[in-house]
Amino acid sequence: MKNFADIIENMKDIVSFEVKGAVLDSAIANQLGVSSSLLATNKSRNRIMYEELLIWCAKKKISINSLLFEQSAESLIVPTNELYMNRQHFLLHA
Repeated sequence: MKNFADIIENMKDIVSFEVKGAVLDSAIANQLGVSSSLLATNKSRNRIMYEELLIWCAKKKISINSLLFEQSAESLIVPTNELYMNRQHFLLHA
């Protein structure tokens, strides 16, 4: 898993498609709905803000796995579907 500073850099890359110019940490803090000082503190302590990231990813329709593990959403389709089908089969035959 990436550290929080790398996650923020990935977020900047994503946000840069929406705005012109450089994306600063303050813009990421705004996107996450937190203060710049809170983001800076968590970044310096490598404390990942999971709840804020999950909400941000849901709003942007981005897989959290792409931010945390550089894993594409497409790579998860088959394993997730198989897990779901196995679970459904188990529940029907339990």
